[in-house]
Amino acid sequence: MARSSISLLRVYLRPYHTRLLSLLLLILVGIGLQLFAPQIIRQFLDAAQAGAATRLLVQMGLLFLLVTVLQKGLALAATYLGEDLGWAATNRLRADLTRHCMRLDMGFHKLRTPGELIQRIDGDVTALAEYFSQLIVQVFGNTLLILGILFLLFREDWRFGLIGLAYALLTLGFLRLIQTPTVNIWNGIRQGYAEMFGFLEERFNGTEDIRANGGSAYVLNQYYPMHANIARKRVRATLYGGFTFTSSYMLYILALVVTLGLAGFAYQQGQISIGTVYLMVFYIGLMKSPIKRIRRQIANMQRAMASVKRINEFFQLQPGVQETVSQTLPAAAPSVRFKNVTFAYKDRLPVNGNRSSVNGKPITDYRLPITVYRLPITSIPKCCTTSHSCWKRVTFWACWGARAAAKPR
Repeated sequence: MARSSISLLRVYLRPYHTRLLSLLLLILVGIGLQLFAPQIIRQFLDAAQAGAATRLLVQMGLLFLLVTVLQKGLALAATYLGEDLGWAATNRLRADLTRHCMRLDMGFHKLRTPGELIQRIDGDVTALAEYFSQLIVQVFGNTLLILGILFLLFREDWRFGLIGLAYALLTLGFLRLIQTPTVNIWNGIRQGYAEMFGFLEERFNGTEDIRANGGSAYVLNQYYPMHANIARKRVRATLYGGFTFTSSYMLYILALVVTLGLAGFAYQQGQISIGTVYLMVFYIGLMKSPIKRIRRQIANMQRAMASVKRINEFFQLQPGVQETVSQTLPAAAPSVRFKNVTFAYKDRLPVNGNRSSVNGKPITDYRLPITVYRLPITSIPKCCTTSHSCWKRVTFWACWGARAAAKPR
């Protein structure tokens, strides 16, 4: 069953709705403090220019310091909660992918190397870890921050609001324009890595035979084109990323220069105070950070979308023998009967499951369960891990095995 990126978020984040709501609350409070802090500096500058008492200025300074420290603490808590949420969700996705893979028939496994399956199940999902953990914190949170800045700019002066709105729309629109070609590039990169790791896994297992038969040069000649193909695509992806950064930074400089000019002119005309000049320049400058984070997350999202596409393709694969699941396996060992069964190495031959039966019923009417073995981390050899990144984690998510529940008498 195909799953879009939104479906993935909904399916795998739903069990963690409490953590998700806590994360949203932290983000909202943090954004409010981030927008409130420059207002304190504005009041401080205007009060200092008006000759306010030193005690009042000190109180404003302490309030600004308190708000800033609290905002940073909330940002740290949101980052921790987002990372925890992302790993929890992606571990469930790994489990579902592994379960689906183990239900596919032998024809599928003979067409794909173990290295490719490791990359498809763990590598693609690892690319989604930041997508799950940072999408809400970075994209959603920074979008709200931009909207809050625009609201405050329009409230102060519609001219500054238009500058901020034009800057945000031009930058985000440009990023959206180049998203599709970049996703296609990263999809090719992920596929290239899967093929290369599958190739290397098989050759590493046959290292002694390759050396004994003088096949080292032949293997390297096969490896170099794979690596070169990935390198070319990564260069293209890097060029897209560099072009995106340069364009967004030029738009930021242009918006800042226009804001400084307009604020200076308005101050000379007596339309705004020195504190308001600072506030306008600060808010326009503050927009750079959320837009930069959104730009970075869009780049990561492009990789994530490529992984989502490959995961969708993986979920769409179905075994050649379909289980109707109209019977339930008994607790005791059932009787198993095979009739007119042939054997061949050729794949994709039609299979008539009605010729094999369990307790007199066709074998395809039963779902053979996949059993999960949860082992302590100290008892799992490193060869069981799907990647070194998983092995470094303190808790290993699962070690999977399959067994047929039907045992012949």
